[in-house]
Amino acid sequence: VLFNQVNNVLNEVPDTKIELVFHGFAVYAMLKDTGYLKQMIISLHKKGVVFAVCNNSLKKRNIDPGRV
Repeated sequence: VLFNQVNNVLNEVPDTKIELVFHGFAVYAMLKDTGYLKQMIISLHKKGVVFAVCNNSLKKRNIDPGRV
């Protein structure tokens, strides 16, 4: 649903600056090796959307930041 909403905003106002921050269990979606939303993330990134991951969430889950 979030990705649909972001696409809707960008379709209406293409120059909108959007940054999405993943935290909690959502950080798993951003992992290079196992990210399950990879294609949607790549598509939005090509449209200028910035993606970030909460460092505290990575630490809490013992995830190496290099995997993001």
